[in-house]
Amino acid sequence: GGPSAHLALFRVEFVEKRTLDVFMDCHIRAFTYLGGVPKEILYDNMKHVVNGKPAFNIEFARFAHHYEFHPRLCPFYAPWVKGKAERPIQYVRERFWRGYPYRSLEKANADVQEWLAETAHARIHGTYWQPVCERWEKEKTFLGSLPPQYDTSLKLFRPVYKECQLSYNGNRYLVPHHVAGKKVMLKIKGKTIRIYHDQELLAT
Repeated sequence: GGPSAHLALFRVEFVEKRTLDVFMDCHIRAFTYLGGVPKEILYDNMKHVVNGKPAFNIEFARFAHHYEFHPRLCPFYAPWVKGKAERPIQYVRERFWRGYPYRSLEKANADVQEWLAETAHARIHGTYWQPVCERWEKEKTFLGSLPPQYDTSLKLFRPVYKECQLSYNGNRYLVPHHVAGKKVMLKIKGKTIRIYHDQELLAT
């Protein structure tokens, strides 16, 4: 409810991988850019959000709960709703990306931020007949505050063998002897793996 359901300002980021942790990291950077968290976010029925039943992806549901927003799914066979989720993507594709001379990911992200500030957010909004950046000053008061940052690491449990090793992704990792025979949690982010037993960090 409220004007925040019609956010005019948006953030664009190009990424190399569309993994769940990258997807959530992009949300966090978007919330920071917007200056808060919307009460509701509309999604297409993508695997990072929903697991086919439809049931929400457990990790993403925890993420949404942490940031106190309601993820809303486009209903099947409802193109008038799905269009709301797709329209900003079409706008970026046609007005920025078509004909763009790509050189690197870093350059593309810098260029799209400049385009947002100088073109997309300076345009007159078709519903409110105001520049998007001016309308945003009214919209952003409806955003929720930012909580402490969520840990978007991939989280997995693995058993520890009697020789104090565990296996992940074809590799073996050594942990302290007192967790032999127990299950430990792996938190994986980029090229770093942190191994925990309850709250104890065993190894990095």
